[in-house]
Amino acid sequence: MIDQVAREIGFEDVPTVENLLAYYEKVNERVTQVWQSESYHALLHHLNAIFGYEAMIFHEKSWKSF
Repeated sequence: MIDQVAREIGFEDVPTVENLLAYYEKVNERVTQVWQSESYHALLHHLNAIFGYEAMIFHEKSWKSF
């Protein structure tokens, strides 16, 4: 995912420390956005596998932190 985001953002500046730091910060922000908005699928998929794909009730939509 990091590689994909990095390619999407692209880096065309002169590779100075400041430019690289700004680029890495942009990549990190985008990866964090993806995680915050799409991680529920991976989390629920893997937990569901542990419980044998039994049905579950999920109705709450709010920020979670573990």
